[in-house]
Amino acid sequence: MACVDTFAQYAALGALKGSQDFVNEMVAEFDRRRRFVFRRLNEIEGFSCALPKGAFYMFPSVKAFSRSSEEFAQFLLKEARVAIVPGSAFGSYGEGYVRTSYAAVYEQLEEAFNRIEKAVRKLKGSF
Repeated sequence: MACVDTFAQYAALGALKGSQDFVNEMVAEFDRRRRFVFRRLNEIEGFSCALPKGAFYMFPSVKAFSRSSEEFAQFLLKEARVAIVPGSAFGSYGEGYVRTSYAAVYEQLEEAFNRIEKAVRKLKGSF
C-alpha cells in the first residue's frame, strides 16, 4: 500500500490555506498575454481569431494562406522558428486552423509574433 508522504500533505495544506494573491497575479498576467496574442493575430493579414474565454490557447484560422494547417505550421517552423500545432492534429474539423499557446514569457510572445509577421509577408501573394 502506498500513500502521499506526510510532509507533502502538510505542504499541500499550506498551499491551500495560505495566501492566494499569486493566483490573481497569474490570472491578470495570462489575461494580458491573451489580449496581446489576440491583438497580434488579428493584426497580421491572413489570420482570423476569436478571443478565447479559457485555457491559454488560441485557434486562429489560417485558411487565407491557401495551405494545409500542417504545411503552414511547417512553414512557420522553418521561416520564423516558431512552433505551432496544425489544426488537423485535432481532427478533420481543425483543418484550416492552427493552435498557438500564450503560456510563454510576454517578451518571448512579442518576439514570436514579430517573426511570424515577417514570415507571412512572404506568403502575401498567395491570398
